[in-house]
Amino acid sequence: MKNKVWLKASCMSLVLVSQVAIGQEWVTWSQEKFQTGYFTEKKFNSKLFEPSSAIRDLPRKNLTPREEEKNQIMSDLFDKASSNLAVLAIDRGQVVLERYKQGLGPQTKFFSWSMSKSLTAYTIGLSLCERRINNLNQAAEEIAPTLTGTGFGRANISDILTMTSGAHNWSLDTKSGTIKDEWNDLFEYRRKTVLDILKAFDAKPKNVGTFAYKNSDTNSLPFLFNTPDDFLTAFQKHFIQPAGLAEKSHWLRDKSVSVR
Repeated sequence: MKNKVWLKASCMSLVLVSQVAIGQEWVTWSQEKFQTGYFTEKKFNSKLFEPSSAIRDLPRKNLTPREEEKNQIMSDLFDKASSNLAVLAIDRGQVVLERYKQGLGPQTKFFSWSMSKSLTAYTIGLSLCERRINNLNQAAEEIAPTLTGTGFGRANISDILTMTSGAHNWSLDTKSGTIKDEWNDLFEYRRKTVLDILKAFDAKPKNVGTFAYKNSDTNSLPFLFNTPDDFLTAFQKHFIQPAGLAEKSHWLRDKSVSVR
């Protein structure tokens, strides 16, 4: 098989499944929206990434009897829930398991959900290695003036990376990581920008150092770059090209082209 791209619904936006152990989709939308092209360039504002210049194959692994047993367990679990659309398991660059719901397949564009949070944070980490960011313990607003006056701007970058920023909003659902109407405001109806969502949080952080799962910690990280395109350029350099993707992929953007 070829490397694939998984695109997400309510968090940053794009995730690549290359050396990732398992990528699985849990959805509430009907499969028909995926099968009939719910994700289209006309439906969502996005950054298009072309396939990698050097496509990399992922060979099938010759499984041991014990691995075959584990595969059967994973397949059974996959079949038990109608909300499971696809699962891909990779071990050291070799495909262990690849399954799709009926009607879906390798060319289907999936939303990646929160898998992209890790890659966003990793892009920031690589920027630290490249000296684009010098100190993770400094306030984010010292690097990103756009965040000045927000709870995220006052938080240390290290706290944002670990979702312990303390940024608070009354409607935050720590299970989904969203605040009220976040997805609809950003993408479905394009009523707000990512920065609007960040400013909806209290300006003064609460309980800094305490973990609280939320999309907006991740969504504040790209502002550490000069422009959204700078962040996407770094992501393309460190992930798109090395992954050897055979298909086009997208990164969702709000109406002001901030990445998400």
